[in-house]
Amino acid sequence: MVASVTGRFGTNLQGTGAVRGTGRTKRNGAVTNSTLSDLPSRQVSLACEEPSCLTTLHHLLRRLLADAPEDLRIDAELVAIELVTNSLEHALGPRSVTIAWAEDGLLHIAVLDGSPDAVLTPGHSRLGAHRGRGLTVVGAVARWGVDRGQTTKTVWATLTY
Repeated sequence: MVASVTGRFGTNLQGTGAVRGTGRTKRNGAVTNSTLSDLPSRQVSLACEEPSCLTTLHHLLRRLLADAPEDLRIDAELVAIELVTNSLEHALGPRSVTIAWAEDGLLHIAVLDGSPDAVLTPGHSRLGAHRGRGLTVVGAVARWGVDRGQTTKTVWATLTY
């Protein structure tokens, strides 16, 4: 199912997933596409059940971080896409990604899925010898960890901006 993000993050954002949060603001009476610096909300969530949601996530991050330093934009995209891809390949649904920013200069990316007991093995993959390096790369640009609940797991990463 394709969910349009129009009315929240701009007219040209479409993809799979449902977005929650706010992302358009008024400037001088006109509605504009938002960036991180002018969003009234501090958190945006995207349901991510199919690989096509990665395109929506990519566009969402580009829009939110348009005013951010290039290094942060690149690192945030890498981290978010990697964590969501891991969830899509290795975990059960439901899945969602949340991007939150704080006044303290931290950007938080959290991916929730329905596989609380799944073991994360940085540097190794059950899918092949040339796979499994994603969390190692994430660890090179962000602090990351795992929170486990009874029915869910959240893999999170924090970047400084």
